[in-house]
This record gives sequence, C-alpha cells and structure tokens, in this order.
Amino acid sequence: MNNFSEKDWKLFRSKIVDWQEAYIAALKELELYDDFVIFSEDIYNQCFANGRKKKGLEF
Repeated sequence: MNNFSEKDWKLFRSKIVDWQEAYIAALKELELYDDFVIFSEDIYNQCFANGRKKKGLEF
C-alpha cells in the first residue's frame, strides 16, 4: 500500500518532532506561546463541541 520503510517513517516522524520543537521555541521567544496554547485549546474545544452537537451527543 505504501512504499515507506520503517526507517523512512522514523526519519519522517523525527523531522516532524524537530519542526514542532523549533516552532514552539520560536513562539516562546516571541512571547506568543501562551496565546497560541489558549487559541489551540479554544479551537479544539469548539470543534469537539460542534462535532458532538452534529452527532446528537450533546448532553
């Protein structure tokens, strides 16, 4: 189905982690990290709540 070996996947995942760490470090340096975390949690909560409402799972 896919042509990636386990070695390729490990390399890919390590690059993603490197990118995430660099992004978080830049946000902290710019003093935007706390705002980003709050914004991300708010977006996640809105999406999760909306998904539950659409599926009739609101209680």
